[in-house]
Amino acid sequence: AEGRNLTALVLACNALVAPPPLEYVPSLTSLDLSYNKLPDLPSTLGLLSSLQHLNLRHNRLSALPDAITRITSLQHLDVQSNQIAVLPGKLGAITTLLSLQLDSNCVYCLP
Repeated sequence: AEGRNLTALVLACNALVAPPPLEYVPSLTSLDLSYNKLPDLPSTLGLLSSLQHLNLRHNRLSALPDAITRITSLQHLDVQSNQIAVLPGKLGAITTLLSLQLDSNCVYCLP
């Protein structure tokens, strides 16, 4: 299928309110959805087992789905400037995570 070998996808600054169907690009290692209008993320995000870099800064996210904890190759997660108050309890289980940018959110408790 088309796009199955795609490793980087940049959809920044597009006023998206929902991401495209991500299950069709399983080889993604880098996904940039920054500067959009995403209120939430689909559970299919957890299917991106090769994803290493995820940029979600400047959206309208109030939470991160538990599915994000299934991305076991994730190294860099940027959710700066959203409205996130609570993080998934199993976020610490992503042992590959090297950087987590949470500034300009409403986080009051770390898991």
